[in-house]
Amino acid sequence: MAPDEQAFTVFYRRHYGDVERYVRRRLAGDAVRDAVADVFLVAWRRFSEVPPEAALPWLYAVARHTLANEVRGARRAASLRARIEQQPEVHAGDPADRVAGQLALAEVFGALPEISQEIVRLVAWEGLTIAKAATVTGCSVSAATMRLHRARQQAHEALARVAAQSGDCTRPGAPAGERPGAPAAEKKEARS
Repeated sequence: MAPDEQAFTVFYRRHYGDVERYVRRRLAGDAVRDAVADVFLVAWRRFSEVPPEAALPWLYAVARHTLANEVRGARRAASLRARIEQQPEVHAGDPADRVAGQLALAEVFGALPEISQEIVRLVAWEGLTIAKAATVTGCSVSAATMRLHRARQQAHEALARVAAQSGDCTRPGAPAGERPGAPAAEKKEARS
């Protein structure tokens, strides 16, 4: 039930100065107004619970809790700022270098014979072993291994050309052997 506005207005005018002084002694700056507003918001919502004979002590108790919340919030904010400041800076490479690397790889992939493309797809996309990729394509394991090796070598050379043209093409923090746009098979091989 909403409190009687007229009674609350009288209550507010009678106690505002005392509550503001209480808060101002404990809090500085523009935050005082906000804290006092929060105190009277609680009083508005719980006006029926305010003891008429001890209204000011009740308001001081609300102010005390409000200030404690302010202090906790300020500590959390400071802690968050400290954690953010401790995060390492991440410098993303030039997106154009990444695109150039991907285009170079696409060109290399498109120039491969169809069977070599299929072996790369089976190993990189489907996650098959080289032996299983050889079975699917109907060639020997050694022939499939050689085709995959040549495809990787051409991809490395294409990326090296792009890196030479644009500076360093590797990503910061990338695992050794992993370059932007490298086929998944190449990434998988670099990890093993």
